[in-house]
Amino acid sequence: NQLYGQHLDASGNALWAANGTLILDQPDSSINENVPLLLPDGDILVVYSYNSIVYVGEVVMAMRFSPEGLPVWAAPVEVSRGGPSALGTIHNFQQIKAFRSGENVWLAWGYDPAGGNGSYLFERLGLDGTTLFGSPGHDTGVGFGPFTIHDDLAGGFILDWRLSNAAGTHVHAIRIDSTGAPVWTGQLTISTGTTGL
Repeated sequence: NQLYGQHLDASGNALWAANGTLILDQPDSSINENVPLLLPDGDILVVYSYNSIVYVGEVVMAMRFSPEGLPVWAAPVEVSRGGPSALGTIHNFQQIKAFRSGENVWLAWGYDPAGGNGSYLFERLGLDGTTLFGSPGHDTGVGFGPFTIHDDLAGGFILDWRLSNAAGTHVHAIRIDSTGAPVWTGQLTISTGTTGL
């Protein structure tokens, strides 16, 4: 239930406390995933998920730290919380992805609703900790399984995913603009004209 960090110089020497600096502490919970992201001024954004009961009530949070490992924001920002929502009862999150785009960070993660197929949620997080959509995030309505997100170089992002585990499966993609709206009509099949994966 604790996450530690260490800052190494170019020669590999530890610059923070011996055995690392305590970054996050979630009493009575497990920190399940964490994604560190270096910001232009040397600060570090850490996006992480935790829960206290397996597959129930998982939460995605974000916190900004200085190059010395000290908190920059007064408290971590809640990005997404599992449980009852407009998308159904969400049990757990997985595969958190993040990248910086100008003065924002795009986040995406998979989720599993009760009695339904998984999909991907996303959020635009300002470097000041503000969220565009609020919990549980904006639903793409597509896909499940392994995925990646990429900067579209226009303030938005492209999300691509593998359709299944079967041999010959295809890869689809969608493009989202800076407001969270889809740019393309429908999904693009990246693997068109191939035998698939």
